[in-house]
Amino acid sequence: MTVVQLVAWIATALLLHVTTGFGVVLRRRRGTSAALPAIPDHVGSAPVSAWTGCREFRVQARVYEDAAQSQCSFCLEPVDGAPLPTFKPGTDS
Repeated sequence: MTVVQLVAWIATALLLHVTTGFGVVLRRRRGTSAALPAIPDHVGSAPVSAWTGCREFRVQARVYEDAAQSQCSFCLEPVDGAPLPTFKPGTDS
């Protein structure tokens, strides 16, 4: 294989790569999203917060998770003493 043939193969591969990229961009701009996964309805909706604004917390306890004490969890409590909402898995509140 000569240098000219090698450069031709590399140029062809780059051209094919760039052309494919432009095709994907143009398809998405036209609104054709058949290749994109469907987004569930609840994604993108505004999360429901347990309170508005900022709230201060203090560290109540530090619990080591392993014998080497290289990982730990921090238990937090609100400074204002108000109760926290019940945990609901899979939600933001």
